[in-house]
This record gives sequence, structure tokens and C-alpha cells, in this order.
Amino acid sequence: MTTDSDGLRGFVPRRIRESYGLKLALALVLVLFVVVGFGTQLYLTTNAQLGEDAEEQLAATATMHADQLDIWIDDSQKQTNLIAGSEPVNEGDEIDMRLYFSSLITDDQLTMGAQSVHYIDLETTEIEASSRDGRIGEAPRDLGEPWAQDDLTTLEEGEVRVTAFEESAINVTQVAFVTQVNERDDKGIVYTARTDAISELLHQSTETGFTTVVDPDGQVMIDQLNMLC
Repeated sequence: MTTDSDGLRGFVPRRIRESYGLKLALALVLVLFVVVGFGTQLYLTTNAQLGEDAEEQLAATATMHADQLDIWIDDSQKQTNLIAGSEPVNEGDEIDMRLYFSSLITDDQLTMGAQSVHYIDLETTEIEASSRDGRIGEAPRDLGEPWAQDDLTTLEEGEVRVTAFEESAINVTQVAFVTQVNERDDKGIVYTARTDAISELLHQSTETGFTTVVDPDGQVMIDQLNMLC
């Protein structure tokens, strides 16, 4: 079935459709725009009436923000794949994996906002090893965590599935990156990062503006204005 969004895609140049950052920059002309890849909306507002100079500044700011988010997402996906192909994960020893995952977090070897790394059973989502000992044995699907609701057994090696800006069962707003363990179609790696840390990437270059990221239901996930208060 063809949706309205499918029809609109035909009017967008291919280069923009394939670039998360360019999709953000293009849509900024409307001030309110949709991040197609992640179902979020980014509102960039100013206290003064928008004039030509302000619009140009807003466009430049959104392009910068889009590029920063694009790089962060790409780096996080790469790191998730690196973890999935690492020696401790390939050997499958749960104690070694716990130590390895914990060192990645504590030694700041991951992207900004790194929160946790889990080794899971893709069918049940049960956490078998984790940087957070208290989560071992939990099944995030049963706890309602959004990233765990899909059929993760359909993941292909090298594919990284992203669930962005969702409220997790542990009451932390996060982005989850999920991939299959190399040469194992029954195990997976989940890397999560906090969105409040991601907001530090959105360096604001306008004196009268701020950036807010909300989910499709209108729930605020990143609010620079309140963070400054």
C-alpha cells in the first residue's frame, strides 16, 4: 500500500533521500521538519520574527546539527558492529564479556552518551552478559522496551537496527543500536546511549534560538531551553 510519505519521497532528490543530514537541512526551510529516518520532529524556533537573515542562520544551524547527529549515529553503528566482532564476544565467555563491556563504558571508548552494552539472545531478548550486572537475566521485550519489540532474529550480519529517542523500561531516554553477533544468528549486541548527552552535540550558533527534539507523540526528548534554565 502506498502512503502519503511514500508519495512525497518521489519529489525529493535521491541524494537527499539517502542522507539523514541532508533530509534535516532541506526540511528546515519550513522551520518545523520531520527526521524521516527516526520518526522524530525537530523544532527550531526564534524569539524574533523570522527574517531573511534569521532564516539563513537557522538553515546553517540545522545543517550543522544534522551533520553532528549524522556523524554520531554513524559512529555508534560502527562501534556496535565492532563490539559484535570483538574477541570476547566471539569467544562467548560471559564473564569476559561483562568485563569487556564495562571497560568500554568506564574508559570512554564509545560515542558520547554511552550507557550500556548487552549481549542478548535474539529470540527471547534475554540479557546474558552486560556492562550493567543488574540487568543480566532480564528480558527487555517482556519489560516493554521499544527496541526489543521487533523480531530480532531477522537481523542480518552487519545490519544495525536503530530505535531512537524512546522511553525505556529503566526510565532513561535513550537510543538503542542492535546488531547480530558475527557468525552467530542467535545472539546479538545492544548498545544504548543517553539522549541528554547527545544534546551536547547540538551546539547552538544563534543567540535567540534553541533546539527541541520530540517523538511523534509530542513527548520532549531533548530540550536545550530547559537545560539552560
